[in-house]
Amino acid sequence: MIASCLPIGGATAAPQASAGGAWQAGDGGPALHRASRVGFPAERFGFKRVKLGQISDNDVTATYRLKKDGAEISATVYLFRPGALPEHRLKGSILSFATLSPTAFVWSAGPFDVPATSPLHLYKATFKTGIGPGTVMDYLYFADIGPWRAKVRATLTNVKDVEQERALDGFVTALPWNEILAAAGNCSGQACTMPASEPFISDHGGSMLGRLLARSMTFEPAKEESLPVVGQAKVMLGDAPIRRGSDDILYVATVPGLATYRLIRLPPEVVPLFSDAFGRLTLTKPVYGLLISMGSEGMMPRLYHGEPTSEMFGAAVADLVLKERKPFLSPVALAETIED
Repeated sequence: MIASCLPIGGATAAPQASAGGAWQAGDGGPALHRASRVGFPAERFGFKRVKLGQISDNDVTATYRLKKDGAEISATVYLFRPGALPEHRLKGSILSFATLSPTAFVWSAGPFDVPATSPLHLYKATFKTGIGPGTVMDYLYFADIGPWRAKVRATLTNVKDVEQERALDGFVTALPWNEILAAAGNCSGQACTMPASEPFISDHGGSMLGRLLARSMTFEPAKEESLPVVGQAKVMLGDAPIRRGSDDILYVATVPGLATYRLIRLPPEVVPLFSDAFGRLTLTKPVYGLLISMGSEGMMPRLYHGEPTSEMFGAAVADLVLKERKPFLSPVALAETIED
């Protein structure tokens, strides 16, 4: 389980229950962070504020808790000006999960959108520890807005159904994003832009779909060989031509003696596996999966929100040729995919 009250950057001093000099707190009312002028309400979306903390005047935390039907969600909101601490960045924030919960693995990771005066494109990662009744789900939401950054770290115990995660998503969406944006002035961070295509991860959905599609779809390798070449995948064994296909099978690349890689546009019917189940992500564009076919078996280790370019496909093929596919993706392996 991830201790949600830990301070940003792994600082040695834990946030204190008292407000501290960074806060102007009213009894039972909103707590105002003096430097940013962002107010954190006593209750939001059923979550009650239980603690305020500060690492510095520009680095503060507010912890909330929801108890319902025997389950508990503890969520700590971090608001800070980015500095030198590793957890001021997305990569360092992900790596901290490996330290605090060595047996956790990545359930999903990708986009999570928040409506605000300027729509925000957050990064959400879901980590799972354990199997069965003792399962614990941990969450990271990260928003780089430029001069200020915000993130939420949360832990769900007594996991029962996805409605618990919906409540957490609702809490994150209901945070004072408009005030945070006002503090930042011009929104200039990664959360302020929507890329045309971006990779995302879904351990359960990708694993299941890879096997299913490899066995149910009919491929015609001879016809694929006649498709136009639109690029090259620079693999260790030599260049593999990237061929452009139809809307359903966008790209094909074959590495002789190893496998065939196809980028497949997934039918809308399967998107709820990624957007409505545990590890829910915001997916508003067509979804593509990179299918690796080896005879009648297959796996889908890469997923994309929006149509990727041939260069993105080629880079993924080159990377997958070099890497051994492991049953579960660790937080450390996820952090390696993040540009610092």
